[in-house]
This record gives sequence, C-alpha cells and structure tokens, in this order.
Amino acid sequence: MSVTGWGKVEAMQREIAARVAHVKSEQHNREVGLLCGDALIALADAVHDPVRHPPVDGVAPSRTDVKRRLDAYLAVELSGPSNEELRRVVKAAVDFATAVRHRQDATLRDAAIAAEATNNVIDIVAIIAGRRDKPLESIREELAERLARAEAEAATWNGKYEGLAGFSADLSFEDGGRFLRMKGTQDVEVMGLDYCFEDGVCYIADNRLGALRGNLRQGLDGRDVRVLIDQSYVTDTFWRSTWGTERNWPVGRLETMTIIFRLRFRVGDVLMERERKARVEHEVGSNMVRLVGG
Repeated sequence: MSVTGWGKVEAMQREIAARVAHVKSEQHNREVGLLCGDALIALADAVHDPVRHPPVDGVAPSRTDVKRRLDAYLAVELSGPSNEELRRVVKAAVDFATAVRHRQDATLRDAAIAAEATNNVIDIVAIIAGRRDKPLESIREELAERLARAEAEAATWNGKYEGLAGFSADLSFEDGGRFLRMKGTQDVEVMGLDYCFEDGVCYIADNRLGALRGNLRQGLDGRDVRVLIDQSYVTDTFWRSTWGTERNWPVGRLETMTIIFRLRFRVGDVLMERERKARVEHEVGSNMVRLVGG
C-alpha cells in the first residue's frame, strides 16, 4: 500500500490487508470483497467530480455505482486511444474486485487477488490524480507523520489485546437446543451466528443479530448471553450437507451430521469468535430434523 493522502482510502486498505491475513471461511472471503467495494467507493468519492466527469452512457451514477463513476473519471482524465489499454486494465480490476463480494464459493485466493486488484486501481488512479507528484521532502514528512500515527495505533491495539489476553468464554446449549448460551469473563456484544459444516465452511451466516436494537437486543449483550438458534437454518444446513448421499435406507434409520455453530461477537473494539459443535439427526421417512446436542 502506498501513500496517497486519501485518509479513508488508506484506512480501508489497511483493513482489507488485515482481513485477508485472518480469513477462515467463504463468508470471510466475501467480506473482503465487500471491503474492496467500500474502498473503491471511497476512491470514487476522492476523485470523481459529477460536473467535470459526466457519465459516459448518460446515466447519472449513484454514490455506490463505482463502475460508472470511475469510468466517467477515466474517460476524462485518461482520454484518448493511446490510453485505451490502461483504461481496460483499471476497469477489469474494478470488475473483479466487486465480483468477489457476490461469489458464494469465494476462496482465499479470490479474496487475496481482489485485495491486490483494489490496491492496483488505487495506485493507478493516485498516479493519474497527481498524488505521486509531491516534492521529496513533503513525501518524507508525510511518511514520518504516518509512521508516528501507525505506531500510536499499534500501541493502542496492543493494549486492547493485552486486556483481552485473559478473556475466556464457555458455550453450551439450553432448552433442548433452542438457545446457544455463552458465559464470558468480560462483557460482549453479539454480532452474528454462523451455521457451518464439519469442515468449518459456513453455509448460512445469520447477521441479523448484530442489526437488532432496543428491546430486541436484550440477552445479546453482557457476560451471559443467550442466542436463539434458528431451526430452519439448522434444517437447511443438514439437507445441504447430505445432498448426493444414498437415500435407499429403510424407514426408521437415523441420518446424522455434525454442525458447527460459530458465534461472532465484539469485546470492546475487538471482533472475536467461539465455536460449539452439535449433532443433527433425521429419521428416514419423516420430515423432522432435530438438534440433539454437542
């Protein structure tokens, strides 16, 4: 990542790099794609002028329409037949970076390439915008300031993580598997619950919990939280896990699978996860799928 002077863009580049370094699932890979899209929106905010850069197709773009906004920018600032190849390079990188967010089977390689493509777009646009034309001494001063801020941020995060070093939590099931309960040593804020296969790949990521407010959040904050397990998600995960398996079994036989519940939560400013395994059973000949515990 290089210095551009666009604070929000650079902050998002750092966040993307951190996410790529810690991805654990397809959902995390898609989240990298979302962050790449947000970084490109911030880039468009920094360079696109609706008056100077009219839309090339006559359709006024919304703020989130990165493709049209950057196309309009490039058409003016990188005009002419001799720049066609470079315009294509930038457009292709934008297309790929934004496509990863919609891929259900996004891989770590997809996420890493999307992050690299996003950085390349930012670097190219920074050059076009003249962000590399600063005097050497000015660049040195800016780098020194940024280094000082980075060191201060690192010290802050180090303090936060040292405070979390003693954090522990215990997950259990309650009320016949209707709730996942977590008792922690510090206050937490529940963000979401993932329903995953035994190999750790998440089929369903329920992010609704983090969006709840007011009375609906009761029981989802604190040191002792109870999270309602969506039985329809359990059922969907079970059927998805058994697709393609033999179905000519006698009525009354039990099919089983292991499901992993991955609880995502925040402790202060730090996002964390804890997992708990359980067994799901289905009696052949019935439509009943039930959670029977860990």
